[in-house]
Amino acid sequence: VHLEEEKISMFLKLLETEPALLTDIILDALNVEMLGRISSVCSSLQGYLDTDSSIWGRLLVERWGVKADSCPRNLMKWLETVVSSAMAESFRHGFELMVEARVIPAMVDDSGAASWEVPARRMLEWLPMAQRRRLTAFITSDRHPKACVRRFMHSFDLHDTLTPELALRRLLLQFPFLPIDAGSGADRVIKAFAMVWSVQNPEEICNLGLGDATAKEVCDAIYSVTYSMIMLNTDQHNPLVWPKMTVAEYITSCHGCGPLKKIPSQLLAEIHENICTSPLQICPKSHTVDSCIRSTDAGESVHGASYSAYSQHRPSTAKVLNARPPLKLDWSVAYW
Repeated sequence: VHLEEEKISMFLKLLETEPALLTDIILDALNVEMLGRISSVCSSLQGYLDTDSSIWGRLLVERWGVKADSCPRNLMKWLETVVSSAMAESFRHGFELMVEARVIPAMVDDSGAASWEVPARRMLEWLPMAQRRRLTAFITSDRHPKACVRRFMHSFDLHDTLTPELALRRLLLQFPFLPIDAGSGADRVIKAFAMVWSVQNPEEICNLGLGDATAKEVCDAIYSVTYSMIMLNTDQHNPLVWPKMTVAEYITSCHGCGPLKKIPSQLLAEIHENICTSPLQICPKSHTVDSCIRSTDAGESVHGASYSAYSQHRPSTAKVLNARPPLKLDWSVAYW
């Protein structure tokens, strides 16, 4: 939230009078950095923060998904400095520091639950996009047990999304999952997505022509149509792919896939139209996706993106001889 300069003085006066009454306003209006900056020039707020730890306790839960037995402000400072610095190189290392400090339990327990699930879910809500992509690459890494990804995907609310396409669009804005980042872990993410959508939207299954299908058949169909949308998005918005797939070709291609034989042609036509006019994106505003990220034991490595596994072209070498139509790159489009 950006505070207008003319309102800051009035805001500070209110803090000088009854700061305790403004706790909710403070939490809603200020991030941790801004809170520290304003408290440094507002003695009343500074004193309140020093004596009342509840505001720091709430911030801990909202930003990191953890609680402090005592001194939540000190824990917040440690997380925002030491742990954040470690995560700038390796999210795995950052979470290991939290385990060592007993802020979270062991990385993965006997049930397959990962201790980083709750902190990671919170951090996806406030990290900048570049860091969110790195965190997502860590989460989707195939180094984690399959159960971790399935459990994590169930934390997203996909209720009331009439089609898998709408659900995928909603998910991408919260969880910037890119197959180029997930690598071999992409398959398990899409499987988990299919399972979550079918569980959270049972009333929509009939509209997909799957009313008499088994649970496995439904998941297989959602899994397959999701892959088809990703491929269609690449086909329609990658300038190196030409000619583009027509709606008739898309429907024929989908109906040639066993799990998708019963999907209504009208629904597939709508998916084709929607993706042609509005590509799948990980950010509602223009955001450059000109890199791919790999999560390893050593950390998340960032590499320049190329058009495909078979092309050495880079964003800086967009002009390809004899390309038709002329290449106009929009790196905000997901799934190239």
